[in-house]
Amino acid sequence: MAATDYPLYSCLFVPGGGLPSAAAAALPFLTALACDPDNGARVTLIERGTHDTWREEWRRQGDKVTALLAGPASSVRRTALLLADDDALLERWHAETDPAVSLTLLPPIARRRAAPRVQHL
Repeated sequence: MAATDYPLYSCLFVPGGGLPSAAAAALPFLTALACDPDNGARVTLIERGTHDTWREEWRRQGDKVTALLAGPASSVRRTALLLADDDALLERWHAETDPAVSLTLLPPIARRRAAPRVQHL
């Protein structure tokens, strides 16, 4: 897909995953689209939000990310794990009933648990 084919797309998603100014303003609408069960591009929208800069902006959407993690579509839940913080991952681990999503949870939980934590004195 060339940027010239979809000019709006190039305003929201730049090569390398940066966050253009238009993207920050559009994120509430993109999040609403990702939460809409009738939208066939939900997984794609979530995947586009997994770059570090985007991930932090998505996390600011709070309850909407939680809704994606708890939704009925396992493909959406599995993809939304990429946006989840540590607490959300652990919460999902305890609530998840689909073995395919549960297995997807193991690597990020293990990586985050193994990462050295900074202790504040």
